[in-house]
Amino acid sequence: MELMPNFAAKLKANMMQLPNEWYALFLAGGERRVNVSYNNQLIKARGVYGGYAYILNENIYEWVLMEWQKMETPNDGVTVRMQDLFPCFKTKQPLVKHIGSYSDRQEKEVNY
Repeated sequence: MELMPNFAAKLKANMMQLPNEWYALFLAGGERRVNVSYNNQLIKARGVYGGYAYILNENIYEWVLMEWQKMETPNDGVTVRMQDLFPCFKTKQPLVKHIGSYSDRQEKEVNY
């Protein structure tokens, strides 16, 4: 993973835009559903996948760990379901870039 230029300043600016009740902030990733703009820096995440860069609020750690324990291999299914149940957000501008690697799920080299 590669951090975008001015990562720290951009992350701080995005974190300041979060509401009091938030559970996850995705720093990049694809979108399977139409996501709704929340403000000038964030969208309300409803179908973000490619969970390679996100921040979890401490109030959701236990839920995520329990969901992952139910699975043979942790995958995007947990983070997608999380977005249906809890307030999650994504930065409008990616703060990280996925460096190409092998995807077990897609069984090929990927570069998001």
